[in-house]
Amino acid sequence: MFKEIPRVDIQAKLTGGAKYADDMVFPRMVYGAMVRCSIAHGDILSIDAEEALKREDVLRVITYDDIPGIAGKAKERPVLVKERVRFIGDGIAIVVATSQQAAREAAAKVAVTYKELPAVFNPAEAIEDKQPAIHGVSNLEKVISMRHGDMEQGWNQAEVIIEEDVSTHRVQHAAIEPESAVALWQGDHIEVYCPPKSPFNVRRVISETLGLRINKVRLITSTVGGSFGGKDYDMSLLGSRVALIARLTGRPAKMTYNREEAITEGTKRHPYRMHYKIGAKKDGTLTGLQVDVLSDAGAYLSKSAMVGWRSCVESSGPYLIPNVHTDVTVAYTNQIYSDSLRGFGSPQVDYGIEVVMDKLAVRLDMDPLALRRKNALKDGDEHATGQILSGVSIGHCLDALEESSDYLETRKRITQFNQEQNGPLRRGFGIAALHRGEALGAGGEGIDTAGVNVHIEKDGSVLIYCGLSEVGQGCQTMMVRIVSEMLGLKPERCRVSRLDTDYVPDSGPTVASRGTVIAGNATVMAVEIIKEKIRNTLAQQKWFKKNAELIYEDEKIRLKNNPEVEVSFEEAVKLTFSNCDNLYGNGWWAAPKLVWNWEKGQGDAYFNYVYGACGCEVEVDLDTGKTKIIRFLAVHDVGTALNIEEVYGQICGGVAMGIGYSLMEEVKLRDGRIQNTNLDSYLLPTAMDIGSIEPVILQEHSAIGPLGAKGLGEPVTSIVAPAITNAISDALGTQILELPADLEHVLAASMREEQE
Repeated sequence: MFKEIPRVDIQAKLTGGAKYADDMVFPRMVYGAMVRCSIAHGDILSIDAEEALKREDVLRVITYDDIPGIAGKAKERPVLVKERVRFIGDGIAIVVATSQQAAREAAAKVAVTYKELPAVFNPAEAIEDKQPAIHGVSNLEKVISMRHGDMEQGWNQAEVIIEEDVSTHRVQHAAIEPESAVALWQGDHIEVYCPPKSPFNVRRVISETLGLRINKVRLITSTVGGSFGGKDYDMSLLGSRVALIARLTGRPAKMTYNREEAITEGTKRHPYRMHYKIGAKKDGTLTGLQVDVLSDAGAYLSKSAMVGWRSCVESSGPYLIPNVHTDVTVAYTNQIYSDSLRGFGSPQVDYGIEVVMDKLAVRLDMDPLALRRKNALKDGDEHATGQILSGVSIGHCLDALEESSDYLETRKRITQFNQEQNGPLRRGFGIAALHRGEALGAGGEGIDTAGVNVHIEKDGSVLIYCGLSEVGQGCQTMMVRIVSEMLGLKPERCRVSRLDTDYVPDSGPTVASRGTVIAGNATVMAVEIIKEKIRNTLAQQKWFKKNAELIYEDEKIRLKNNPEVEVSFEEAVKLTFSNCDNLYGNGWWAAPKLVWNWEKGQGDAYFNYVYGACGCEVEVDLDTGKTKIIRFLAVHDVGTALNIEEVYGQICGGVAMGIGYSLMEEVKLRDGRIQNTNLDSYLLPTAMDIGSIEPVILQEHSAIGPLGAKGLGEPVTSIVAPAITNAISDALGTQILELPADLEHVLAASMREEQE
């Protein structure tokens, strides 16, 4: 296990020194405020800005006609709408003023006249014939399929078959920092400061909006105040809007959304309606699974097809099922559009398969853990995609869950508690298991590469450059950990450069729990280049033979077979520079190429899967429907833990987010309008709601990750909801199949059980 090091960005954040976008002020700065659409579907007939422009502090009103480039690609949400509006919140105009307050007040005075069109809010109805098309001629964007085995054979072999409708809901990222961006026109190029999850994608959209070549757009990241999958295309829009203001006015520009704006306009997690049909023999052996998913993309495409692909691949869970048919249908509606949110399509189908597995266990009169263990994937098994798996650790995760939870004794204790209860309180214990594809995979989410540059300066200090955005996940600390470990240096010698697209390589987005593996491997490659240069220099100086094995530790370089022969790291650096060489390493790592058959939904979907299992004990009040989390155990195989405290933090934070998804968070819409546009009515979990979170960490070395590490950020959230609702179902004696399991849903289930 590695020595622990503090987060490299922690001091600035703890002391208030970290600079967020809204902290930035430049001379002669102007501010923008949005005029947003107030109807769900229609055409703009006129925009009357006369009243807004009467104010002395208002400089201009920007509309679609002022955009020098393009407002957006087909089916993408436009920076400003040309004519057709598709949801309540579409951007129509930008009011520019000398203060943020003046801009907002003036924006309220811009009058927009519409020709209203029929709107559709139900995804099932949206794809029916004769419904108004939001894009093109149909509201059906895509059906993503996976075909494995023979379903007729699966049903013929089954002795028990169950079918259930399962649904998940729409939630939001709810980062503490709302979207904010600053832009400056610098004569022949634009500079934008913002907190992006995907900096190079933001740069692309800005260049398209302004009609500039990409090298004329410089994006510099400010400190990110939370992402969780957000600040991606939302930030592309906002960055383009402030860049547009700066370009058209020639003055520094800023836009910062308030919470209502962030909720009204910000993307959300896809709501899913799922139908599961599963077959098994009486001994619990699974024979077949059929899954039909309907995904609500909202008004624009964004990443809905890619999210649906991941859902399709992972729909069968970490189980060996010989016959699997899955269809994921992506539909447009006139509602807030959906995008990536921690898990990227995994939480929905993980919820589906795991609650259905519990339902099957009840039907078979079989212990839920025993059912999962019997069907758990193993090395050499064939996945539902046809991929032959290796490095499978789900069995070990289930074993660790059983041991850490004291499974049998816990269930006995809960049974005894319930038998002794005369009042409304009941307890239950639920479990859930996970497999999740690591990094982007074969589904077309993007080119899965990263570049890391490592510079050793003449005094032996280290500067690291990377184009991967630090959104709180600890990628900067990870890179420092790898460099310091491989070179035997104190971490204090290392500094990670600010992400500036003029100077760092495009390393893709901070998504898919890919940072540790993709950027980590690039870091390893960069350091290996540096070590080879040092080796060549020392060999020329006759320190040792060129093929000798070296050990880097305690800021020294030693011969492995003769540790008394050593040179200090600083001396080796001086010798290398005096030898007219440099100590610059450019590491570029690309994920292994994957082959995917889209027609059959078969192939190698991911180069690796990660595994986990969760257990949750709850107490339910039958009179109120309130659920109390008593204990949550989260078992995850992280490969080599590069920093154990970071692992604990990721798990606890991810579980807390999953608890909100499970029990209380929900974006509520009525006719396309969000009803809870602030955090007083969009409820988030507090420290009083999360109970005791107990991380259980497995470290099974990864054959592909840097120093054996695996990704973690998204898996920790993905199976929280089914573990909790399975525990509630255990307490109630009836299955919860719908999220969120809030007071009303739990109380209704409790009353349903009493009636039955």
